[in-house]
Amino acid sequence: MESDLALTLDKSPYSLRGEIQIPPGIKVVMEPGVELINAGDDNWNKFALAGSFSAVGTKEQPVVLKNITISGSSVATEKSTVTITHAIIKNGSIIPYRNKFENSKLEIADSFLETGLIMGGQVIIRRSIIKGYDTYQNGDTEIEGNNIELVNNCFSVGGPRIDSPFEDRIIKHIIKHNTFNASNPPQKLQYPVWFMIWDYTSTYNPSITDNYWHGLGDTQISDFLWDGSTRMDISAKFITSPLLTEPHPDTPTCIN
Repeated sequence: MESDLALTLDKSPYSLRGEIQIPPGIKVVMEPGVELINAGDDNWNKFALAGSFSAVGTKEQPVVLKNITISGSSVATEKSTVTITHAIIKNGSIIPYRNKFENSKLEIADSFLETGLIMGGQVIIRRSIIKGYDTYQNGDTEIEGNNIELVNNCFSVGGPRIDSPFEDRIIKHIIKHNTFNASNPPQKLQYPVWFMIWDYTSTYNPSITDNYWHGLGDTQISDFLWDGSTRMDISAKFITSPLLTEPHPDTPTCIN
């Protein structure tokens, strides 16, 4: 691509075939109501992102992405960005970095996500329903702002995988006012637990307070954690209390 690409409603739906390179400074924009689908089951049908990808729908006209892969590009020289609001995202993966985590930023809001993978340096998800997505963020990154923000989301099946490897990165995470559907047995998906501390030497206890766990207490919640409460070789523990006693009013209702 040598110029910006607009996916307009009058030509929707669109089929993605092959690998589309989005160079630095170039952007792809999806209009409200546009549907974008993978032309086949091949993961090589994808956007290789070094520029920006924007899919901004409305409540009345959400954008739709089906089995779409957005990955980073090795030619990225500046921060690649993905902005998605009022969207329906089914399958696929959004991993907008290639060489360095700090070269990517992903923001999703007011959307429905079902089955797939999200990974990047900055991952911000707000007011969305997430069903079966593995939300992963490495944490080994030098960036401004929070590494990951999960605020007012409903994880209707299971929960996210969030790795917290380094003490000086953990404090840059904000995970609050979410609903974790722990009242049902969690589907283990790709990973066995939801929140993980990989740094065995860390003594920092990261906070995941002010979330709603369907009435579960700290002892029951520990079954979903990989930390010092479940493993003798790890010192640090996640702080889960205080817990919300009911879903936060700004969090969407879960869909099972």
